[in-house]
Amino acid sequence: MSVMQLSGSIQKSPKHTPVLPLFAVSAAMLTALLALVITLFMGPKSIEISKDFGMQLSPTTMQFFRLTTWLTGTTAPATFPAWPLVLVALSITTAGLYGMCFLPRQRAAAIIIALAILLFTLLYLLIAFVSVFTQLTTMINSLQGNP
Repeated sequence: MSVMQLSGSIQKSPKHTPVLPLFAVSAAMLTALLALVITLFMGPKSIEISKDFGMQLSPTTMQFFRLTTWLTGTTAPATFPAWPLVLVALSITTAGLYGMCFLPRQRAAAIIIALAILLFTLLYLLIAFVSVFTQLTTMINSLQGNP
């Protein structure tokens, strides 16, 4: 058997581009990137607002603020921002999942992992928006004199 015969089966390209797995991975990773950006820009402003008004915060809002301070590096013990590490991990995960999309036996796993990331990120975004929204409505009510 020659080397060309052995490598022939390896070099075969798929007959079509795996659109569904690539779409699932792209949607999951873009949503995760959106969640990171929203946390980095919306979180610190919400923290400032809550400090200015001295609001009572829910446990969910406090967890969101802890994550924000960890990502931005504004916590007292560790002042190194963690968002570059999260961005590197997101990039490595994206590259790995894209690679899995082109391997026929790995496509289903890539879709399942991407959907899990997408659902987790959407749940995180929902929690973040609810915690910030409730804080803002409390602030508006206190400014209007409502209890």
